[in-house]
Amino acid sequence: MNKLRFILIVPLLLLWACSSKQSDYEKIESFVLKNSEIKQLANFNQVVVISSGGECLNCNLKFSRIMAKRIDDPKNIFIVSDNGSNIDISQYLDSKRKNIILDPRNNFGKLKLTNGSTLITIHNGKILKKIPINSTTLSRFK
Repeated sequence: MNKLRFILIVPLLLLWACSSKQSDYEKIESFVLKNSEIKQLANFNQVVVISSGGECLNCNLKFSRIMAKRIDDPKNIFIVSDNGSNIDISQYLDSKRKNIILDPRNNFGKLKLTNGSTLITIHNGKILKKIPINSTTLSRFK
């Protein structure tokens, strides 16, 4: 009986110990590759997450408008994780740019990497910083 437990438990422990946990960067990269025509996240410097979540809906609205002016920047990728019922995302819907990922069901939010609109700076396969958008941080983007 003890030998049988040992035989069953050891492989499970080995499997658990050897399983690799995805970094936040890898989660973003997997999402981007799965949901767009983009081939490499490494081609971008910033991930702009537009969402109505978080603590300040008005801040999300303003951030969305400010970031829409940067749609043509080839170093920015936009993840619009909202259906447009709470914030105006029309400028993203109207654009045919490949650096915009529309995520009306907020699948990106289910990754639990952000809580609302966020600016994520990336470089060399790593996240350098995350700036969640709120009344304090919004002033950096005006």
